[in-house]
Amino acid sequence: MEISGNTRIVGILADPIAQVRTPGVLNARMAAEGTDAVVVPFHVAAEDLEAAWQGLVRIKSLAGVIVTVPHKQAVVALADEATTAARLVGAANVVRRDPDGRMQAAVYDGVGFVAGLKAAGHDPAGKAVLQIGAGGAG
Repeated sequence: MEISGNTRIVGILADPIAQVRTPGVLNARMAAEGTDAVVVPFHVAAEDLEAAWQGLVRIKSLAGVIVTVPHKQAVVALADEATTAARLVGAANVVRRDPDGRMQAAVYDGVGFVAGLKAAGHDPAGKAVLQIGAGGAG
């Protein structure tokens, strides 16, 4: 993967962040697909998120951020807009920069989970669910 002046940056916001495997997984996939983007870990403490956010949104090559613990709730208020699902849940796991520069928060945890079920041959339509736990454990 070659990084140039045109490379789009996707950050992943977390605290702690050493355990996060997302940058390695996504960078390998984007390189294989020829996507000119790179995922970079951003270790930001909860008390520093607002200040970090003010700097991040000024980076023109920032395509968006992936959001994880402990920032999922806070980014909904920091983003310019939030999807209906993110507002209802009160959390987001992705914030993307729209073409007009506005930052849009969204939550894809449920959508991704259902897509995984369907890909494995399990259609949850009309089924009851018992969820034990919350967050990544849930």
